[in-house]
Amino acid sequence: MTDTVVRREGRNFVDFVCRKIILVPVALVILGTTYSFKNIVFTNIEKEGLNISKVLSGDLPISVDAYGIVDSNEPQLISARTRATVKQILIKPGVEVKVGDLLVVLEDQELLMRVKSARREVTKVESDLKELVLKNQREILLEDFELTEIKSEYEFAKLQREAEEKLVDAGIISKLSFSHSVLAEKQLTKRITLLQKRIEQLKEVQKAQIDILKERVEQSKDALAFEISLLESLNVKAPVNGVLQRLPIEVGENIDAGQEIGVIGSAENLIASLRVPQSKAHLINIGQNVLVKTKNREITGSVIRIDPVVDNNTVIIESSLSLTSDIKLRPRQNIDASIVIAQLKNVKYIENPQTVKENQSIGIYKLNAKEDLATLHTIRFGEKSGNFIRILSGASVGEKLITSSIDVSDNQITLQ
Repeated sequence: MTDTVVRREGRNFVDFVCRKIILVPVALVILGTTYSFKNIVFTNIEKEGLNISKVLSGDLPISVDAYGIVDSNEPQLISARTRATVKQILIKPGVEVKVGDLLVVLEDQELLMRVKSARREVTKVESDLKELVLKNQREILLEDFELTEIKSEYEFAKLQREAEEKLVDAGIISKLSFSHSVLAEKQLTKRITLLQKRIEQLKEVQKAQIDILKERVEQSKDALAFEISLLESLNVKAPVNGVLQRLPIEVGENIDAGQEIGVIGSAENLIASLRVPQSKAHLINIGQNVLVKTKNREITGSVIRIDPVVDNNTVIIESSLSLTSDIKLRPRQNIDASIVIAQLKNVKYIENPQTVKENQSIGIYKLNAKEDLATLHTIRFGEKSGNFIRILSGASVGEKLITSSIDVSDNQITLQ
């Protein structure tokens, strides 16, 4: 009996010890877990410095971003008409000019000498013409005087022949003498005819000489006018209203005939000259809508030309501009633009998060209803459209996402 009691008590003691051995680690694990849970600390971020955007729904125009300048559709090239030296530059690029404004003063001493020489030539040829006219008049006067004398002789011979004609019938004078008078009259008649023809021919010759000399006068005057026009062109003036876009010359520089002096962009017919990445150029087509953005407003337009040449990994796109009288733009003014290439109907989208690319899945923090806790979710994005990007999955309309870049890796963060 006593042995039985002892054995039973010994067994109970062993069970008690075993239970203690098992329960102590379990208790320690529970205590450790509780302690660890109580000491979990979420990353705390100031809400005020974050970009938080709401998921929206609606039609989303897909566009290609572009940048560029306002340009003149009718740029006016100003070039030198003669070889010269730049003496003075009065207006610099970027300044608005009006027709007739003096831009640049050139000088050419050789041209001045040519103008003087051309003036002397005009004076000389005009003097030659006057001298020739006077000479011709003298010649005609001499010929007319001779004709008058011969006509007088003819009249006398005619009278003599008529008088002798009556006397020869009466036998007072011989027939031989009468025949001599008749012959003299005929010879004078021929001389008058020949002299008249000679005078007419002389007048024709004189007229031809005068015409030739008059032509020389006109040529010399034209030469003088041309040289004077070159001289006047040394004062380079604005041919149109607009803005001086370019002036690639310097004071003291020698320039050749035909060399560019400057370019003026007309402010009345403007277009947008835009650059888009080469990788996006294939999406652009003639006629697509364009939204041009300036400091103060947005202007609509449409694609009118696509440059076939790639320049610095970009392609130039030209767009028309729908301008009204209250819109003031200047050639060479910097602009940004969006070229609409498609229109997505009834899609989800959000303001474009930083560092997010098109057709990419990335972790974005989504706010809870109280907006004091944000949890990391994988969001699948689609096409970009300006400052917005399409959401394909991972977020619902009305939810708010943190779109600014956060340098943390926690699954959850708290917001203050």
